[in-house]
Amino acid sequence: MQWLAVSLFVVTLLVYVRTLAPSITWQNAGADSGDLVAAIFTGGIPHPPGYPLYRLITQIFLLLPVGSVAYRVNLFSAVSASLAVAVLFLILRGLLADRAGRNVTAAATALLFAFSPLFWSQATIAEVNAFHVLLVALMLGGLMGWCRALENRSGKQVQIFQWVVMIVLGLGIAHHPTIVLLLPAGLILLWGRAPTSDSSAIYRSLGRVPTSDSSAIYRSLGRVPSSDSSAFYR
Repeated sequence: MQWLAVSLFVVTLLVYVRTLAPSITWQNAGADSGDLVAAIFTGGIPHPPGYPLYRLITQIFLLLPVGSVAYRVNLFSAVSASLAVAVLFLILRGLLADRAGRNVTAAATALLFAFSPLFWSQATIAEVNAFHVLLVALMLGGLMGWCRALENRSGKQVQIFQWVVMIVLGLGIAHHPTIVLLLPAGLILLWGRAPTSDSSAIYRSLGRVPTSDSSAIYRSLGRVPSSDSSAFYR
């Protein structure tokens, strides 16, 4: 239920804000806190990879009339973490499908994740990790929606979730390039959930419709080889 996702967001955000670091801190492995806050406030570039997307969004939080500059950056981590928990709940609820008690199970699991020591610690300081978890959760949610659309043979939904995955992937790379490590798992997931039994299912899911003969790859590249041996040269 959508109201449960909203409730999880609100509850976790209230707890995170209540335990939020008031300023720059070295606690909770926050050694980069000062570097990030200084770069955001001055318009500079923090340590590699620079986190351009993180820097752009935190500029909006600097406009909030609450606390110090560092507190506002910390607040962005709290909001990102709470959104990640809500997205995780929706993912788990989708995985449990029609099983009894799926809302309770998904909510309980999301709360366990939300208040696990490591994740909670990153939700209360100026760090990039909470935002990265949000992007990863959105990526996984998009991949799951893509798989569900393939199973239901819904071409329109397939295109929608393709866009979601690609947009989140692009934004994720603009934050931290390690998000590309999800791609191999994503391809395996799509391949396993493809609605047809032949190897061209993934091509179809990507908008390609290869034929069953050996020239499929050429056609997908705009080349249609002939049956004679000179096709390679052409």
